[in-house]
Amino acid sequence: MRTFSSHTNIVKSLSFCKRNFRTVFVSGSFDRTIKAWDIEIATPVDTFTGHEDIVTSVVATENCDTFISGSADRTIRIWDFYYARILRIIETNHTGWITSVAVTDDN
Repeated sequence: MRTFSSHTNIVKSLSFCKRNFRTVFVSGSFDRTIKAWDIEIATPVDTFTGHEDIVTSVVATENCDTFISGSADRTIRIWDFYYARILRIIETNHTGWITSVAVTDDN
């Protein structure tokens, strides 16, 4: 068993995908960050910032090009995996946290 440590608070969500023939995962945390990890080296390869409150949910697309995050800041963000940038911010009218995000088969 391996330990993956870099977040400074609780990890709330994980999502796995294949990127360049390697298994990677993204983790969303109460520290308001998302990290992309390479399973082989157990080290973050990218850190994504932008949410103004805890990250409650992350999900990667099947092709691992993008991933989506939801947060207690009531936004949903779509991220570019390769360039480590936000592609879109969806402001919601929710009065509470975004607790779950999902991707359909057709992304």
